[in-house]
Amino acid sequence: MMEAFKSRDIDLGSLKSTLKQFEGRNIGTPAAGSIHDVIIRSLIKGLDISVKNYPWADFIPDAILDDEIAAGVGTSSPETATSLPPE
Repeated sequence: MMEAFKSRDIDLGSLKSTLKQFEGRNIGTPAAGSIHDVIIRSLIKGLDISVKNYPWADFIPDAILDDEIAAGVGTSSPETATSLPPE
């Protein structure tokens, strides 16, 4: 069963607090050097968070479901996003 994380807007109030809950975990992003990769690496400086790169953002939802990563950033195709199984 996937772990539930808190939302910045509703629960935590700051980006830093939101990211801190992923310390000791992996966050997935598209290929190294992509805009998503550059931004998340900048945001997690000083935190114990690893970045795992995937060739396409479409692989990130499955990686979350398979517990390879705790969270992900990227822009998946609409087909991938809508094909996730219901909770």
